[in-house]
Amino acid sequence: MTGSNFTLSIQEKKSFDLKTIEKLQGKVLQVGFLDGKSADYPGGEKVAEVAIKLEYGFLASGEALQKEADRKGLKIKVPEIFRVPPRPFMQTNWNENKSKYQTKVSNYISSFEKTKLTPTTFFNLLGAEIKKDIQDSITNGDWEANAPFVIAIKESSRPLMDTGHMRQSVTWRVVDAETET
Repeated sequence: MTGSNFTLSIQEKKSFDLKTIEKLQGKVLQVGFLDGKSADYPGGEKVAEVAIKLEYGFLASGEALQKEADRKGLKIKVPEIFRVPPRPFMQTNWNENKSKYQTKVSNYISSFEKTKLTPTTFFNLLGAEIKKDIQDSITNGDWEANAPFVIAIKESSRPLMDTGHMRQSVTWRVVDAETET
């Protein structure tokens, strides 16, 4: 996801197999809204751009919502500009689950010889778990409610879940550290 970078480090003081650590250091797990993997919105807007705006909050133009209200025959006056509050689903997920992810990485390194999982396979398993956790954060987060005019127009009070497209677009990939983009 452009604009956000979360780093996972191993905090525990354990003796790890250096070959395993070298193999892990050659791979990077990327999770979020990734170019080439996350579908854009039907109008062409990038999912990653929308996700960043929703993560940090933004000022929005009411023009499109006013048109939708008028199309639905609703007698609602949408402000020309309104504030969409931050709904930090990525940061919240990271804060809630970082130690779990660190433990999984530490346990993997400790038991590498026993599990026989390659670093790529391990990162794919971890990526799937982080994806699910981000999706849960989007769905179940305790976010500031939508404004009353937004609820009336969208017929939903669930922030971050207008169409479900952003939630469905969370993905991951494992890349070589040298080619990371």
